[in-house]
Amino acid sequence: MRSGDILVLAETVKGGGLASVSLELMGLGRELADGLGTGLSAVMLGDGVGEAARELARYGADEVLLLDHPSLGAYNPELYHGALLGLLRSGQPRVLLAGHTAMGQDLLPRLAFSLSCGLVTDCVGVKVEGGDILFVRPVYGGNALATQRINTAAAMATVRARVGEAPAPSAEAGRALLYELGVLLEETGETTRALAVFLELLADAGEYKDAQARADRLAKVETGG
Repeated sequence: MRSGDILVLAETVKGGGLASVSLELMGLGRELADGLGTGLSAVMLGDGVGEAARELARYGADEVLLLDHPSLGAYNPELYHGALLGLLRSGQPRVLLAGHTAMGQDLLPRLAFSLSCGLVTDCVGVKVEGGDILFVRPVYGGNALATQRINTAAAMATVRARVGEAPAPSAEAGRALLYELGVLLEETGETTRALAVFLELLADAGEYKDAQARADRLAKVETGG
């Protein structure tokens, strides 16, 4: 993640699938990133959510950041806050978008306070205008809409469902992330898992970069050949 990127905080639902609002935010985030000439990243926290992260990569992210640990299996405000705080301080995204969900409503105010950045909640619209990001939210009990601009260097927003439109998934993006995961596992000595990843990639895409050569090499290691 580069400084100034748009960052989407993705969530999963029971069963491990991606929350629909997270996919909608990927579409909205892409519109903002293209309007500002910057990148779109996504971050996901959880335990054993690697498959969901690979799926998320198919929806337009330039980069998916995965914070995967048993302690993050269920939402815990203190643990999630601590895990994301370091990432946000080092990456410095322009905007962090999250769904207006129970987690988003609880977590983003904590992060905004810690980082002294602006926060808009319950957004029904987010757009780029004249190089600025404008946030639209209901006021007066929903009888009117207010457009707000945040003056801090970074901003955060929770966004209602069905505000953005989920983009069409890209098979190539998912394959690229799967390949990168296999390379990382191979480099860290996790040969069994790396082999499984490359075999999955080959089954899906056939010839892909040097995946076949890597799978052959790993298979020899596994069999002691």
